Amino acid sequence: MSTQPRTLAIVGGSLGGLLQGVALSSLGHSVTIFERSSSLSDQGAGIVLGENMRAFFQRFDATKTDLAVPANGGRQYLGRESEVIKAEKAWVQEMTSWAKLYWILRANFDGKEKEGFAYGLGPRPRPSPTAAYRLGANVTDFSFSPSTGKVSVTYTPSSSSDKPETFEADLLIAADGASSSIRKKLVPEAKRTNVGYLAFRGLVPERELSPCAAETLSEKFTFFHAAHTQFLCYLIPGPNGAIESGKRNLNWVWYNNYAEGSPELDRVMTDKHGTKRTVSVPLGLLKPEVVDTDIRQRAERVLPDVLKEVVRKTRDPFLQVVTDVRSPQAMFDSGKALLVGDAVCGARPHTARSTNQAALHALLLHDYLQQRQPDFDLDNLSEGWELHVLDYARELAESGKRMGDLSQFGEHPLSVDSSPAGAKEVEGWKVA
Repeated sequence: MSTQPRTLAIVGGSLGGLLQGVALSSLGHSVTIFERSSSLSDQGAGIVLGENMRAFFQRFDATKTDLAVPANGGRQYLGRESEVIKAEKAWVQEMTSWAKLYWILRANFDGKEKEGFAYGLGPRPRPSPTAAYRLGANVTDFSFSPSTGKVSVTYTPSSSSDKPETFEADLLIAADGASSSIRKKLVPEAKRTNVGYLAFRGLVPERELSPCAAETLSEKFTFFHAAHTQFLCYLIPGPNGAIESGKRNLNWVWYNNYAEGSPELDRVMTDKHGTKRTVSVPLGLLKPEVVDTDIRQRAERVLPDVLKEVVRKTRDPFLQVVTDVRSPQAMFDSGKALLVGDAVCGARPHTARSTNQAALHALLLHDYLQQRQPDFDLDNLSEGWELHVLDYARELAESGKRMGDLSQFGEHPLSVDSSPAGAKEVEGWKVA
């Protein structure tokens, strides 16, 4: 039995918003996604494919596209001389990229496909004619009317007039990330805070790796720990989602400490045009002197040779500040406004579960609404959805803090600078 179609508004057009859009459109609802950016560019972000994300695509991806590059060689931890000091061959993970997931989700949501993209052999999706993806649509306000049960969304469209417009919806879903503007209005006390370190990131085409580096790093999830720093790398799909050997990219992340409010942090967060950034400096905007001093020269001093090569061959690194934020609520206005994904919990990236969390939220909401068809019953959403969302967020935040604090401020058991006493804890250590 199908439900009476409702009008749903999703704020945020990245992965979290698209996951919700695909799932809820499948129930017959009219879904409009509002994305404030005029275009979403691929920042080269690598993603570990979690169980919820895998389950989501198995259920909803009509294209049947292969999603990921498997690390069949398991996990490995390197020493100062590029030697393997610990291997976990049974720990197989799958890695993908933001761009890969984004273009598959767009194909399933509103039929937007990227030319040359490596889609699967499944039939092309037949998106709902009421699915809309609005780029350059900046949501500036919203309000809930108890008398009508509607949410009024005010946004500035991508047009020359720039006059605010209003969109009326039965449900508002905020998928606008860790810096969520919707959360700031609903839960102003839930602030995003700098935790004292950042991540330099970059990509290297697999074909540009030396034979030695390729042999050491390919098909493996590689870590290097030293005092107050962690480097990790793994293969992800290449341009247009290619997952064939030789066509992929090596994605790397390197955590380094920069205290909040310090001159050092201000220096690296000021881009090449002199603009002071708050949480990231995107591709192409790092100052050349930061790339040289803070990344390349530091790599020569700290990293093993095989990882020095990776950094040297990275043409355009970027950075992201590591932050904490968690909302005590995910449901507001009798269930008419919801926070999802990083808007609920922007956990530290060590967990590798940000997208897994977003997929869980989409699956839970889809199943809750599907079980109550043909009604659009939100009365039990607190117990049927929010409780699970907040439990997951709490565990995710605690796990990320625990791993990050140990790596950056403690003595990691697999650090090359670890004491013999610390090394004894290796067998009990679990890292994600």
